[in-house]
Amino acid sequence: MSPRVRCTRVASRASTTDERGFTLIELMIVTVIVPIIIGALSVSLISVFSLQSSVSTRLGDSANSQVLTNNFSTDVQRSVWITTSPTLSQCGTGTQLLGIVLGSGEFVSYSEVPATTPYYDLVRNLCSPSTAPTTTAPTTTPGVPGALETSTTLAYNVENLAVTATQWLSGVSTVLTSVSTWTSTNGISDVNLTVTAKSNLNYNVAAEPLGADSTTTGLGTTATQNTCGFALPGTGTYARTLCFFDFASYIPAGAIAVSNVPIHEYVPGGYLFTANLTISTSSSTVQPVKFPTYSAAFLGNAIGGTPFYTGVGCPTTDTATVTQDGNVLGQPSCISPAIYMYSQGGTGTATVTLSNITLTTSTGAFVTGYGIVTADAETTDANPESIKWTSNVDFNQVPDTPTSPEGNACSLVNSNGTATGGGTDLTPNPILNTTTVTCNDAYQEPSSQPRTGTVVLDVSPPANGASTGNGNGLTWVSALLSSAGGKQAVSFGLLLP
Repeated sequence: MSPRVRCTRVASRASTTDERGFTLIELMIVTVIVPIIIGALSVSLISVFSLQSSVSTRLGDSANSQVLTNNFSTDVQRSVWITTSPTLSQCGTGTQLLGIVLGSGEFVSYSEVPATTPYYDLVRNLCSPSTAPTTTAPTTTPGVPGALETSTTLAYNVENLAVTATQWLSGVSTVLTSVSTWTSTNGISDVNLTVTAKSNLNYNVAAEPLGADSTTTGLGTTATQNTCGFALPGTGTYARTLCFFDFASYIPAGAIAVSNVPIHEYVPGGYLFTANLTISTSSSTVQPVKFPTYSAAFLGNAIGGTPFYTGVGCPTTDTATVTQDGNVLGQPSCISPAIYMYSQGGTGTATVTLSNITLTTSTGAFVTGYGIVTADAETTDANPESIKWTSNVDFNQVPDTPTSPEGNACSLVNSNGTATGGGTDLTPNPILNTTTVTCNDAYQEPSSQPRTGTVVLDVSPPANGASTGNGNGLTWVSALLSSAGGKQAVSFGLLLP
């Protein structure tokens, strides 16, 4: 009988040590800590989201301040009159904080317009030029604005707006918190606009009129100050850098002689141009006129449909050309940049001279790199007519186009009676290192063959205005106009550096 085998089951150790789930202590720890972490994250997210609106508002206010600064600076620099009156000659709607008359005659109003209570929008309104003159004595109103041209909201939801101006009189600086009448910017050295925006962003924009340091003290009773004028954009190579002088205030209509009249022209960029104007004539009279001086004149017209320095002194919103009876003409200038000679029979002459020429910054420092421009503002025809320019500084030629310095403005005549062109009667030709330039002409063009160019010259005065090499003092430029029973015209301007 075989022995019995006895089996004994040994219990698994793993089954007795298997643990699943959390202990009570672990559950209590998780229950306490997780809400704390979630709560902290929630508070952070809520804080970030709550700042989003504030940051967005501040960014918007910052952008608005930049736009405002650009517009405000340009307007104040070009201003000839200002007022803080809410009722004087306002352009557009709202409550006028600052009224400005530009040198072009345009009106600008910075006005506050109600927005979401208790906030306001700051709006810039631009109106077309007034028909009344803007360069008369400060006691005369500049007139009434024309049609509204543009309206731009410059700053949104502002809480506080305030305008002040600093005026210099007899060497004393005075802060003006109210300019209740139209006041000339002569002697106004600073115009400030303070803004408190909805985001509590506080900023101040300030600018200086170009005429701030230009007073009539010591200039005599004949001293007058104007703003030179640019042509409309795209109407010439230097349409936005060639600033033509306005002679309307310097020359009485039908004058025979003008002696040492002080010229003071505001120039964009903070410059002041000064010179003395002298005109002498034989049997002629002179007067300031607009461009074009007549239908066949190249300067200020649109010969062949291409405008050449048209709309001088006009708002840039004007069109470059106008059409009359199916013919495309140049946009007439809004100032009078031409000095026009009319002969009363026989051979008439007129000598026009700008002397003691200087260009300075608003602080009185002399400027370099600019040019004094002079041009034939009519036509030189064969009867005979001529213009002779002289200076104590060498002339340079300012070309009409890249391919034609002056077209057929000073031409000889072929055997068939047509102009040779190319300025063959311009002396010297080419213009190089010379202080004398003469335009003669043997060609009398029919109306069907108008001029294809005109003579435009410039000189570049030294830094302090003094001439070089000949000891003749400050820079001067002169034009001798000659006509046998006809008419001639010349213009002057400043080619900015």
